[in-house]
Amino acid sequence: MPSLSFFIDEQDVSLLLDRLNADPEIAFIVPDSPPHNRNNQQRWGPAFILTDDNLKGEVEQPRRWKAVRTVDSLADGLQSLWHVPAGSLPLIEFKRDAVPMLPLVGANSTLRYPPIPDPWSGWTGIDQFGPGCHPWIRLEIQTRHRPYTEQERATLQEFNAFWLNHEDMLLVSGFEWAGSHFRPAPAQTQRWWNRMKAWINRNAVRLPTHTGFSFWVFPSTLKKLKSGMRYYSRGFDLDDAIEHAENRDYPEVH
Repeated sequence: MPSLSFFIDEQDVSLLLDRLNADPEIAFIVPDSPPHNRNNQQRWGPAFILTDDNLKGEVEQPRRWKAVRTVDSLADGLQSLWHVPAGSLPLIEFKRDAVPMLPLVGANSTLRYPPIPDPWSGWTGIDQFGPGCHPWIRLEIQTRHRPYTEQERATLQEFNAFWLNHEDMLLVSGFEWAGSHFRPAPAQTQRWWNRMKAWINRNAVRLPTHTGFSFWVFPSTLKKLKSGMRYYSRGFDLDDAIEHAENRDYPEVH
């Protein structure tokens, strides 16, 4: 599935936030009610599994959600975006057992679930919609790089192994969506994706790999990587690309 991978820190993320807030085609899926049993580490507590032949992952317990045009911040973790011109989001039934979430494929392709009647008014369910949902844009943000403090080690219920050591470690962030992986993608979402890729290419520095796959890194974050900060890039060696990358000033948002 199409993806855009990049490194971003707490300073750079404001640039991305401004870009998304100014985008008339994008809405954010945000909580419309307080979460249950929330701790300081996770956005949700896993309740059931989304499955298909290629994907297994935990999603949250059902609660109230709604779509909004702008947000004040982007927290670390998975952010669900709605590309509004691509159509409705499916209203996913809550089940304790594993449930398939792919659209039916074929000449009479339809979603397994009915559309959310009015996302702006909210719904009860989950904020993830299955890997075949074209209007759903996944944004994974990881700005943290510092290891856990002693207080966090004593109080958090779950840990990310990358921050259990005593060295800084920056994790890769990125966008992902279905594209044409399961069926032809809507032209309007493909155009949006191309514009977003072009924007990242203008505002961040490209880090190519020997396989042809590329990462990008935003200006403040590149300074951290050039200073020797460790990073996680899914096994790709970016040391040479980081060393030879030339930083740039922040361009305009649009």
